[in-house]
Amino acid sequence: MVAEQSYLKKELYDLIKQDDSIFDFLQESSLDGLWYWDLESPDSEWMSPEFWKTLGIDPATKRHLASEWQDLIHPDDLKVAISNFEKHLENPEHPYDQIVRYTHDNGSTVWVRCRGLAIRNDAGKPIRMLGAHNDITKLKEIENRYEKNLKALDELYATTKVALEESSEIFNKSPDATLQVDDQGYIVRANDAASNLFGYSVTELTEMNVDLLVPDQYRHNHVNHRKDYSKNPSIRPMGTFRKGINAKHKDGHEIPVEIRLGYISTRYGRHVLATIRDISEYQELISSLEEQVSANETLVLQATTDSLTNLHNRRYFEDVGGRALTSFKRHKTLCSLMLIDIDHFKSVNDAHGHNVGDMVLKKIADSMFGVVRNGDTLARIGGEEFAMLLPVTSSIATEILADRLRERIENSSFVDCGIETPITISIGIAEFTSEDHDLKGLMERADHALYYAKEHGRNRVVNYVDIVEEYAL
Repeated sequence: MVAEQSYLKKELYDLIKQDDSIFDFLQESSLDGLWYWDLESPDSEWMSPEFWKTLGIDPATKRHLASEWQDLIHPDDLKVAISNFEKHLENPEHPYDQIVRYTHDNGSTVWVRCRGLAIRNDAGKPIRMLGAHNDITKLKEIENRYEKNLKALDELYATTKVALEESSEIFNKSPDATLQVDDQGYIVRANDAASNLFGYSVTELTEMNVDLLVPDQYRHNHVNHRKDYSKNPSIRPMGTFRKGINAKHKDGHEIPVEIRLGYISTRYGRHVLATIRDISEYQELISSLEEQVSANETLVLQATTDSLTNLHNRRYFEDVGGRALTSFKRHKTLCSLMLIDIDHFKSVNDAHGHNVGDMVLKKIADSMFGVVRNGDTLARIGGEEFAMLLPVTSSIATEILADRLRERIENSSFVDCGIETPITISIGIAEFTSEDHDLKGLMERADHALYYAKEHGRNRVVNYVDIVEEYAL
């Protein structure tokens, strides 16, 4: 059964025939350009202004010639387009439909879906080609980001799988006492270090409640704290180091300890992991060094801290970077670098003065510090330039963090600094390679990526690896 055609369709077709503005509206609002090609005079081809605007080009500077767009399309994609064109002319059922790359006026790549239909005379000979363009660059960028996220997830999965396989051996051979405790406080697993610390055998420990390892005067409070932690677990230290926590040995004497709590999900519910370390010697050492540390603390901070932003300075950053390279050479431990530069910062100083510029620097430093992970090193290494070193992190995983940082700054308000317009940053990324012998090579690659980001629109993240791949096309 054939569906009845709507009278509105016929009405719209008639309007298009009668009023050119209707056709102009349809092609301008739903497409990124039309083209019409004279196959009997192949040099002549009309491209609508929208297509040239998509490429950042003034339509008035372009002639109605096929060579105009052929000079801008990627050579490999031109071959594909020509092949589909020839097949479509031979067989109308073969679609002229492909995704191609064009070079934008600023040097970036624009992805375009190009479709066309041959117009044939009464004899069936193709005499014209009518086509449409759709800009799908944003879709391609999302697709590339999705693929990179998948790679990062694959890395995470592989790392987690290895960790699970090794976890049992790590637990048993850990130098620190480790207890796995259920939600009722009963010890379900203990290692040899725990046996040595508390004086009980491993078997005895796994038949006990963890509350019995707490001195009598603190036991009641410990029970309440344990129940509260079971409801709202997190990875954190138990108590404070300076205040001190004591555990109870089998023979009754108390042991000053440091305890860190974590949790894992098991088939029996959520269990707590407690790592306990005897800190008797540490406390004695800290007490003896406390006065000396206090005297030197100010000098150390002045030598390693940027006075404006309270971030690390370049000297400290280069020292940490040198140690990271040594670790990479010795253990093949991944390490990546972000170089971060504030876009158009000179114009901020010129328009608002250096006092406002300093306020902007401090606010951006605070925002960046909010995304720094434990173990990362963030430093101000120049006027408006910052660097972040990320150990045990590939450049692909670093891109995800960098893009989150870029969006955080872009969406921040600087009205309290006296600036109403958005401020953005550009980020270049690189990672150590086996050819690196000092920090200079890593810095140069990241700087190259940063320069590329600046030259291609700013407010973006560029991985040095992607530059190499793009040049290799």
